[in-house]
Amino acid sequence: MSNFTSNEAEQSILGAVLLDPSIFPEINLNPEHFFTQYHADVFKAMQTLYSNNIPLDIISLYQQLGGSGNDLVYLTQLSDVTPTTANFAYHAKIIRDAYNRRKKHTSASTFLNDPSADNEQALREVLLLDDEEENNDEQRGFLDVGTKLVEKIYDENGAKTDTMSTGYTHLDRVLGGLQHEELIIVAARPSVGKTAFALNIGFNVANCEDGAVSVFSAEMSKEKITYRLLSNLMAIDASVWKDPYNRLSVEDKDRALRAFTHISKLPLNIVAKSGPSVMDVEKEIIRNKKEYPDLKQLIVIDYLGLMSSVGKYERHDLKIGAITGALKGLAVKYQVCIVLLSQLSRGVENRQDKRPMLSDIRDSGNIEQDADKVAFLYRDDYYNRDSELDGIIEIIVAKNRDGTTGTVELAFMKKFSKFRSLKVN
Repeated sequence: MSNFTSNEAEQSILGAVLLDPSIFPEINLNPEHFFTQYHADVFKAMQTLYSNNIPLDIISLYQQLGGSGNDLVYLTQLSDVTPTTANFAYHAKIIRDAYNRRKKHTSASTFLNDPSADNEQALREVLLLDDEEENNDEQRGFLDVGTKLVEKIYDENGAKTDTMSTGYTHLDRVLGGLQHEELIIVAARPSVGKTAFALNIGFNVANCEDGAVSVFSAEMSKEKITYRLLSNLMAIDASVWKDPYNRLSVEDKDRALRAFTHISKLPLNIVAKSGPSVMDVEKEIIRNKKEYPDLKQLIVIDYLGLMSSVGKYERHDLKIGAITGALKGLAVKYQVCIVLLSQLSRGVENRQDKRPMLSDIRDSGNIEQDADKVAFLYRDDYYNRDSELDGIIEIIVAKNRDGTTGTVELAFMKKFSKFRSLKVN
């Protein structure tokens, strides 16, 4: 139990207060943080004395505790075993850390015995406790926000600090780029091109050194995704990878190796995993933070309907809501941008105008609520083989919490899995 207790640190904190009562307001602890019940009682008594402007000395504390002879002996010992108050902040951190470990252990045990939705949420909240108390003071003031505001107003580079480019100028203008703390939903009917679109954006971000990118794929292997990226970069038909030895020329084989070398050096990772969970996403974010500490971060998830969730839910929409809410929480906590792909319901097929609307997203209520931005992909040639808009895809930004909505058209070269901006006269 040594990792869950902190007896020496608890004694040191209490003794430090008795040596120098002026440090008491700086100790960010509560009685429940203490493992030893008697230490918790002593600290609570200290709080009572302090709030009533009574001196924090051994005699006052002895009386507040009830005046037992054992109290006086132990309080005197606390003063004797604490030679200095210099390390009180460090000892307070030891106590908080031990408390958080106990909370996690208890919550995890409760969840394992009863994996209900309520216990899952309680465990998730406990797992996110680590730095909350230490950051409280930083979160209260406006200094950090003011610094960023000044940079955005007066510094050309400061205005771009939190934003990554999609690689498509007109789409960036509507979306405002890809910003940290955002959950962006990209939805379309099957085979319209949402996976290719997300891979293009991920490649553009990594290739322009805007940020580190991780793509979660529940349907495609890392090998198939690599082939798509190679086709994109080389502008070569994706079907050649079924038999590259016979279908690639000598020149194209050399190009393929150069293209692969380029891709492999990018801050771009593919996580091919069946049924990825929110915890898998969080682990990947933490890995990227360590591996690319100086880069912004983009997470692409393909797609929502294939994500797994720990716990049981009465309805599917509640499960989806728990996932999207948790992903939005990760985006805010770690200051990353998450692009989450989603399917559209078949209802869109029954309308004359088949351009998607927010209500067409499966389990749309929770998704629309949690998302900062929602973009739909629509291709007229998907429904009409004789369409005059062959190869044109509409990116319909239907929700933009901090910006405008609108439609941007891109060219989609399906055989290359490649999107490009259209020329504007």
